[in-house]
Amino acid sequence: MKKFKLKVPKYSFDHEGMIIRGKLRDCEHIVDVYARDICDDNMDIMSKANIIQCMASGNDFAWRYELDELEPLEQIKLTRLDYEMLKLLKNKVLNIFVETKAD
Repeated sequence: MKKFKLKVPKYSFDHEGMIIRGKLRDCEHIVDVYARDICDDNMDIMSKANIIQCMASGNDFAWRYELDELEPLEQIKLTRLDYEMLKLLKNKVLNIFVETKAD
């Protein structure tokens, strides 16, 4: 499960800045979040009415959020291979830019 901060409220019970803890779907751009997790993580900023709205479909109901509505709270972990590949790509792009600029 990954943690996010809500940038854009989507549902009636949402508040900007809520903590969203959920699981990325296979499509890689949608996060499923259980109602009980939303309420547990955000009890301090949700009203009683917000909690009732969130739990209306059951505590195991999965609300869906798009990744562009969320801001990651955890750092992305890179392997050494990923890091070296990024360095190589950066150097190639810089070389292409310099060659294009010289022409």
